Amino acid sequence: TPKEVIEYILDAVGYKPENEIRGKKILDPACGSGGFLVEATQRLVERYRRIGFNLRNPDDAKQIIEGCVNSIYGLDIHPFACFIAEMNLLFQLVDLYDAVSQKDKYYELPRLNVYRTDSLMPPSEAIELTEFTDNSRRKMLIEETKGANRVKKTNFDYIVGNPPYV
Repeated sequence: TPKEVIEYILDAVGYKPENEIRGKKILDPACGSGGFLVEATQRLVERYRRIGFNLRNPDDAKQIIEGCVNSIYGLDIHPFACFIAEMNLLFQLVDLYDAVSQKDKYYELPRLNVYRTDSLMPPSEAIELTEFTDNSRRKMLIEETKGANRVKKTNFDYIVGNPPYV
């Protein structure tokens, strides 16, 4: 998605650093490589900075990271797209992570809310494979499905994505 389109759509829905966007949840239901998620994260970090948070202060940086993780959500049907979206989001948070790890060398970034799923399908009701979690791939699939279901049941303040280009 061209950056100008992403900026236009986020501006049009009011997701701007000058607005109070902290604590607001935003979803891209077909996030691809995460263009909307990256721009939304940059705007959210800028919002924190504008209201006085110091991006190099470990306590402030930790609060910003948690704010971003709790606000930015993406879904995509393609697993590699999800991987790229997560990597792109990590690049947005790496300086904040560095600030936090200066104080707490054991700090781990929380799981980002990017999940592989068909966002047009309703949440699946039954995932009772817990007795088979000895297989790490199966366990990862169960956790991914549970996470996607959780996102599908969440209420969002903003839902953004590519416009239909036809």
